[in-house]
Amino acid sequence: MLYSLQMLPWATNLSRFMHLRANERGLFLESFWLLWVTRLSLWLLPFRTCRRAFGPTARMPRIFSRRTDSTIKAVVQAIDRASRAVVRPTCLVRALVAESLLRRNGHDAILQIGLARRGAGLDGHAWVECNGKAVIGETELQEYHVAAPLTWDVQ
Repeated sequence: MLYSLQMLPWATNLSRFMHLRANERGLFLESFWLLWVTRLSLWLLPFRTCRRAFGPTARMPRIFSRRTDSTIKAVVQAIDRASRAVVRPTCLVRALVAESLLRRNGHDAILQIGLARRGAGLDGHAWVECNGKAVIGETELQEYHVAAPLTWDVQ
C-alpha cells in the first residue's frame, strides 16, 4: 500500500519544520529542549531550585541557536510551536521558558504569578511581561492578582 504525506502527520510536521528559517529552527529546538527540561524539573524538584537553574543568571549553553537578538514575537512563536510536542506544558512551564529565552535574547522579561478566587478555592496562573505587556499567558489576566513580585535573589 502506498502512503501519501498527508497520511503521515510526522511528515507534515517535519516539512513545516524544514520550511522554517535557520534561526527559527534553532529557536524552536531551544524552546522544545527547555520546555521538556523545565517540565521534568518541575515534576521532580522544588520551584525555587528550578527558578535558580533556568534563570537568566544560570550558565546554560546555547545548544541550538547562536543568535541573541531574537524578537519577542519570534521567541513566543517558537514556544507556541514547541509546546504542542510537550506533555502538559502548563502556564508556569511556558512562562519560565519564555522568561529565560527572552532575557537571554536581551529583553527585559518579568515572570508574574497571580491568584484568582474560584468558588471556595484559589486558582494560580503564570505569565511573562515585556515592556509592561503580557506576551505569554495573556488570557483573562484581569481576574488574577499578582501574588508577589518574583526577584532573582532566590536563596
